[in-house]
Amino acid sequence: IALVILVILIVLSPNFQPNVHSLPPSQPATFYLHRQDNKTLNTITTDLWANTTQLWASSTQTEARNAVRNTPGIWDFYTQPELAGNTTFTGPLTFILYLSSSASTGTGTVITGTVSKITSGGTVVPLAIASLSNTPVTTTISVYTLTIVSNTYQIEAGAILDFTITVSIPGNQVRTITLYYDAPSYQSHVSI
Repeated sequence: IALVILVILIVLSPNFQPNVHSLPPSQPATFYLHRQDNKTLNTITTDLWANTTQLWASSTQTEARNAVRNTPGIWDFYTQPELAGNTTFTGPLTFILYLSSSASTGTGTVITGTVSKITSGGTVVPLAIASLSNTPVTTTISVYTLTIVSNTYQIEAGAILDFTITVSIPGNQVRTITLYYDAPSYQSHVSI
């Protein structure tokens, strides 16, 4: 009930209306990564969401993924609610990610940020991708910045965005990669 009320307040209140609904000239929008109640939008069921609010959890949220050569760690955060109208997004798009690893992943590590749109029917359409090559993730929490070059992307009403983070590592030893988010000290997010 509280989430429904929050969504209504965001839609109805001009002070809380996400920047993505702005009229020209373009304004930047920042999508913060959050963990919320499980829900389904555009055939995607998850509790990992990205929205323009900074409603921080009471403690830092983390998502750990095991990674080894040829099996990357993958995180998907989806925007919600669905876009209310047709929108044009203009790059650059910047991922700010806080990551650590159970042990250093080595210099062959590649961190990738991908933006896709998911139509109301559930079709996934990749839009843009950026990577950091030879960037080891260590046992210390560190910030990683990925920038996707300038471009323009058309998003239809009813679509959502998927921000995918992928960490590919060399070597045959499994590493547990942890993404930190949903806290003032670890503001993993995507800016457009």
